[in-house]
Amino acid sequence: MKTDEVLHAALELLEMLSAAPGQHISARHAAEELDIDDNELDRCCKLISNLADRSSGARAIVHRVDDDIVLEGEAGRLLPLRLTLSEGIALSCVLADLHIEPDIAERISHALLPPGIAGDQNARVAGTVSFGSCLQTLREAIQDGVRCSMGYRTQGEDAPRVRIVDPHAIETSSDAAYLIAWDIHADAQRRYRLDRIAHVALTDDSVTPHPYRDEDVSSSLAQEGRRVVLSVERETAESLDWKAVERLDGDPERPGHMLVAVFVTSKQWLFDQVLAQGGRMYIEEPAHMRCELAAYARHLLGSPAAQQGDAPA
Repeated sequence: MKTDEVLHAALELLEMLSAAPGQHISARHAAEELDIDDNELDRCCKLISNLADRSSGARAIVHRVDDDIVLEGEAGRLLPLRLTLSEGIALSCVLADLHIEPDIAERISHALLPPGIAGDQNARVAGTVSFGSCLQTLREAIQDGVRCSMGYRTQGEDAPRVRIVDPHAIETSSDAAYLIAWDIHADAQRRYRLDRIAHVALTDDSVTPHPYRDEDVSSSLAQEGRRVVLSVERETAESLDWKAVERLDGDPERPGHMLVAVFVTSKQWLFDQVLAQGGRMYIEEPAHMRCELAAYARHLLGSPAAQQGDAPA
């Protein structure tokens, strides 16, 4: 064997030993797999044993024990990372969200997945969007057309409530992932954030056809939410990135402010936004929500007045 052929065979032998249970294989099996004779196998073992890590000096010792080839030494503990198929698909999908040169991303993807297996690039499995713990069950329910019993907690609720839904589709926006489904009790189309779904159970019933509307998050909020008019400091109003926001006009009562209409499904979310602005945002309509905001603020501060329902406008 030429020197480069010995080196190539030695690297293959090291890979075989690293992946083998207990880091040992029979000498006969190794020779057959590498298509070399017994003397050439000894040369490979000697070459591997001469290798050492430059920084630590750790060595991978390969020697014969009876009829086996055994890998020992500190360097022998540095085993290659073995991914499951699901782990490989997950990491392959993450590549789509990273700014990596296309040729590098392609080589990494090929290393992560076996030949013939392609990750679903539309299935975002990592990043700033949370898909919760029920994504796989919901996908199966959508594919099989099965009605679901689902625990869902809206913002402001302490515990999830059970909803019976016919799942329709999964949609992803820049900040959240949603289940589009038909709420059986409400007999209406609804949108549920996946990270607020506590559990999903498949029922024995199949889904029935429903007149789904093709709409985005803003349209859904406009359909389901409550319209609230706010007076917002102009600079703050111009930088709002909320869904379903409509900038109306300047506020004649407050110089430097403008009126903004927003559709909300959670009063707690709205109150948190107003309080966080520290006087740069006010609720104009409906007027009764100003009283509710005052009570909510006192509750956060632990004021006894909040328990008595005293909420001046």
